[in-house]
Amino acid sequence: MIKRVVFLLIILFISTQAQTAKTEKSELEVKADLLRKYYNKSVKYPDSVEIKIKFFNAFPDNFDELTALYGYDYEEGPGILYSVGNAHMNNLFRNLAAIVPKRDYYRKLIKIGTGGKRAGYKITLSAVTLIKSFIQNEFFENPALAADVLEEFSDTEIESFFFFFFDAPHPVWKSIPKELMPIKKINPRVFMLMKSGLEKALKYIKKNGH
Repeated sequence: MIKRVVFLLIILFISTQAQTAKTEKSELEVKADLLRKYYNKSVKYPDSVEIKIKFFNAFPDNFDELTALYGYDYEEGPGILYSVGNAHMNNLFRNLAAIVPKRDYYRKLIKIGTGGKRAGYKITLSAVTLIKSFIQNEFFENPALAADVLEEFSDTEIESFFFFFFDAPHPVWKSIPKELMPIKKINPRVFMLMKSGLEKALKYIKKNGH
């Protein structure tokens, strides 16, 4: 009798644990819920700076999380927020550069770009393309601030970031864009790592095509 009771208790415990595992949300799902909530609130209350800052703080600050939320995996399908990615990024995130401290905005862009890959590998399309366009536009507009924030990162991180920056598909830069040439005087270290990132991107493009 005792053995039977113990057995039933074990079965009950296992069943409860399995059910809990099914109902608990992953960290990614929790983050997705927050981003949805803050985006929807920003639409309802467009003048609320507080809500927009909360969205910024919840927004991914690394490439893997960005693509897991907003990207599309050819094997696993769309990310949790793939269907609203264009709205989240074009309607809100890109405009946050005028609201949050610029250094914080640039730092998040750099963290996303570090270790990033172009659209067209396993994960594609709009999420990577859009974030890359935001990075390029901001850096062309303010190369001095870009270089200053990049100085916080390691050589490996900076080179990796610029590999992502210059990687294909379009446009393909064969040399440092004129908009970024001021960095040569502003920060020689960042400039040399930018050149190295460009060279690696060009080699990759030549070997693998667009």
